[in-house]
Amino acid sequence: FDYFGLSLESSLAYKQTSKGTSEDAGQTTVFDRMEGGKAYFKTSRTGQFSQIGDSEVMVDETGVYTTSVSGKKLDAPSLEVPANLAPGIKWQSTSKFTLDSGGTPVEVSQSMTYKAEKLEKVTTKAGKFEVLKITANGTMTVRGTESKNRSTMWFAKGVGFVRMNTELTTDGEKQELSVELVKK
Repeated sequence: FDYFGLSLESSLAYKQTSKGTSEDAGQTTVFDRMEGGKAYFKTSRTGQFSQIGDSEVMVDETGVYTTSVSGKKLDAPSLEVPANLAPGIKWQSTSKFTLDSGGTPVEVSQSMTYKAEKLEKVTTKAGKFEVLKITANGTMTVRGTESKNRSTMWFAKGVGFVRMNTELTTDGEKQELSVELVKK
C-alpha cells in the first residue's frame, strides 16, 4: 500500500506532456472513512487530471482497488496494486466507467496486465526518489474505439506515482503521453 501514496495527505503537482505540449495537473488524496474493515480514500483532481474526475479507492488486506471514477461507482472494484507488491509480482485489472467530457458521457473500458519490474532511482523536478518500476500492457476502449495501451510507471513509497510514460496505439497511429511529479 505504501507505493500508492495513501499516507500522504497533501496535494501533488504534475506536468502532463503530449504532442509537445505540457500542461499542469494535480491530485489530492485524503482518507474518507472506514467501512466493513476497509479503508476508503477520495482523490480529487485538477488541471489535465480533471478529465479523469474525482475517484475513490478502497484498501483491504488484498490490495488497493478503485471503486468509483468521475463520482460514478464501478460495476466491480478494479485492482490498482496488490497488497504483496514487490518486484516480480504480476496482476490483472479490468474496469468499465463513464467519464464526463464537457457534459457528454464517454464510456471507457480497459483490461490491463501489470508487472512490478524492479526497484530503481529516478529524479523528477520534485526531487530524487527510490521507486518501484511497474509496466502495464493491455487495451482501452473509448467511444467504441479500441487502443493498445503500453505504460511504464514509477511509484515511490509514501508518495505514489512520480513518473508515467504511456503509449496508446489506435488504428496504427501512436500517441505518447508523459506525466511527471513536479511538486509534493
